[in-house]
Amino acid sequence: MKRNSIYSLLVFGLFFSWVFSGVVTQLSMGVLSSNDLGFFFGLSLATGGFFAVIFFFTFRTVRNKYFGGEKETEYKPSRKFSIVAAALMTISIIGSTTGSYSVGKEKAEAARADAKRKDESARALAERQEKEKQRLAAMTPEEREAEAKQKAESAVAPIIQEGKAMLKRWREREAWATAKMAGKNLKEPDSKMVKKQEWADVKAHLSTIKNTQPRYQEAQDLLAAMAVEDKKTAVTNAVFQAAGRVEARKDFAKNLENAFIEKRMNTDVSASGSKNTVLRIKWALASKVSAHDLSKSDVLESAETAGFKKVIFTDGYDFQVYWDLKPKTE
Repeated sequence: MKRNSIYSLLVFGLFFSWVFSGVVTQLSMGVLSSNDLGFFFGLSLATGGFFAVIFFFTFRTVRNKYFGGEKETEYKPSRKFSIVAAALMTISIIGSTTGSYSVGKEKAEAARADAKRKDESARALAERQEKEKQRLAAMTPEEREAEAKQKAESAVAPIIQEGKAMLKRWREREAWATAKMAGKNLKEPDSKMVKKQEWADVKAHLSTIKNTQPRYQEAQDLLAAMAVEDKKTAVTNAVFQAAGRVEARKDFAKNLENAFIEKRMNTDVSASGSKNTVLRIKWALASKVSAHDLSKSDVLESAETAGFKKVIFTDGYDFQVYWDLKPKTE
């Protein structure tokens, strides 16, 4: 056998013995089960083979580059080589066994401690269950029924308390916001602003209380009160949105006037009427022709989208035409 192959076999043996010795050590300590032996044996072979192949090609590359690439001759390991190889294998096995033993010892101790904890927990649970069984057996049916009601009450009490606190907090913030909008200078409540998710979570918790549980009607009353607050909020939001659209129509008129001026048309555009739903365009040169052009442009469509109900086009004197629109919102 050639020198490179023998050296590669030695590398294989070193890494194989290192991994497999550790596996056998932990197997003997009970950290690994016998079912794992096949997997780790294959892992040991793969590790040894991987490093042996790397060494084989590295050794050959170095020989070809620095030693002329002469053909390898047959090589018979000397006694000195055999002694060194045996010493290296022994060191590998002892080192792996020692290192693996310390790791395995820690794992084994941890496993024993975990098993002890589980056993103690199981015994404690069994003792508690037995004591509870004896306690219930010593009670009268009336006492058991009363205790069951008390437990049911304890289960729903935090949910009811949470609902009451949330509703109170909501109303405090709502009253302060309403007063502030009315121009009153009131001290802001210490409670934090209610977030949508918080509100929704409390409603969901209240909804979990079934009609067979105590305080069910109280939970339903809280849900009804929260629904009323939701409706108030929806109305308020609708009012704010409507007010915003009224102001937006004023901006629309101003922007349209600027657009006409950019086209060198000296116009006056204004929003008037209830909720600013009438758009009035005044141009001294207004005529049937210009009114026809206006009706073909996108002005009417844009005005309808903005919420205008009527568009008036006039010269400010005798000529005037108008278009009735049907906006989806005001």
